This record gives sequence, structure tokens and C-alpha cells, in this order.
Amino acid sequence: LSPLGREDALKTKLALKDEKIDEIYTSPLKRAKETAEIINEDRKVPLYVADDIIEMNYGDLEGLSTKEVGLGVRRGMFFSRYPHGENYFEVALRVYPFLKKLEEKYKDEDKTILLVAHMGVYRVIRSYFADMTNDEFATCRVENCQIIHLPMKGEKE
Repeated sequence: LSPLGREDALKTKLALKDEKIDEIYTSPLKRAKETAEIINEDRKVPLYVADDIIEMNYGDLEGLSTKEVGLGVRRGMFFSRYPHGENYFEVALRVYPFLKKLEEKYKDEDKTILLVAHMGVYRVIRSYFADMTNDEFATCRVENCQIIHLPMKGEKE
């Protein structure tokens, strides 16, 4: 994480200090994992690395700026695979079963699970919990370290 990223993670940690968190699942990518570790410093709850919530694979476009790849336009092309990468359908094929497993695992328990992931994955997670139009999906955003509360599937937000 950059100094700003660490600062954001610390702010999130403070914002969550009074929240019940039973387990944390994080993407294996360094920034997400470090963010999860910072949030968990004082809690010491189980922290699991979950490959299923790794960011979308942008293939040959990895590392390029959003302007360079025309990401705004490409974002609406849900079934168009990034060259040597993934499309949103493929991301959903790994994220949806992961969320379903969590629901099954905790269906009879009052657990709060924290997921630390990425923007592309967040869009898919959001679509799991709530119906979205294509435009809503394409424009769905989350800020770095933003806290989003999502209910179990079928519950009202």
C-alpha cells in the first residue's frame, strides 16, 4: 500500500472499531491483503485469503490507465473478454459460488463477514445481492476502503 492507502486502511479500521466482525476474507492481491491485515490488527479474527475474490483479470491491459484502455466503454461490454483476461461473466462464475458457500456455511448463524476485494469484484458482489440494470452495473463504483453493508441474499438492505 502507498502511504495514502495505509491511511485509508487505518481510517476504515477506526470506522469499523465498533462493528462486530467474525471473519475476514480477502483477495490474495497485496493491497487488499495488507488492508485486511490492518483492519484485523486489534481484532485477531480468522482472516482467510480467497482466490475467488481476486480482481478481474484485465489480461494484456493490466497496468494501463483507464483512459489508455477505454475502460468506461469496455465496462459496459460485460461478455467481452479482455485480451488474455476475463469478462464479467467469468468473474461472476467464481464470485457467485463463493458467496453461495458463505451463505450456506453461515445460514443458521448470526455472523458478520468482512470481504476485502476490488472494484470489478464489488460490481459482481453487488449484483448477487440486488438486481441491477446494465447501466447500474456499468456505473457501480466503490471508493478505496469504502464500507458497504450487504444483507444475506433475499434480505432487504
